[in-house]
Amino acid sequence: MLEIVAFLEVKYDSAQRIVFNIEAMDGEKSPQDVFRLLLQFAAVVHEMNIESRDTLLSSLGESRFIIPASHFSLIGEEYGTQNPMYTLRTFPANLKTLDGDPAYENHQGGLLYLMRVQMDDFTCTTRRVIRGHQPVTVLVPVPPYVVRAIAT
Repeated sequence: MLEIVAFLEVKYDSAQRIVFNIEAMDGEKSPQDVFRLLLQFAAVVHEMNIESRDTLLSSLGESRFIIPASHFSLIGEEYGTQNPMYTLRTFPANLKTLDGDPAYENHQGGLLYLMRVQMDDFTCTTRRVIRGHQPVTVLVPVPPYVVRAIAT
């Protein structure tokens, strides 16, 4: 089982950010399972009309990337209609470092080249986010809402 609970974190600078924190992950689950739950969570946040905020993509309590509010809102809105392979492939290009800089370079080239480097970026992202995990469960509370997405 893979479980993710999301919560709204209030930073010292008063910025409110959604935190998607992977605490544990069953050894039988893949990075795509985690990504699918992130997309489902974004869809639930969108459906609940929760104000769009930057989302911290974290692992074991350590933030790794920022998903800008506009992109988090977009993937929530498009969940169920957009081709999931397109969403997965283009996801890393929208990530920011914790300093706010682009996490990956903007790739230019032919379709096959772009697909290869985008999938390489996705693999790099998942390795950075779920590294150090032994077989696990994923936890992300959203005051006043608590949203749960469970995959079996």
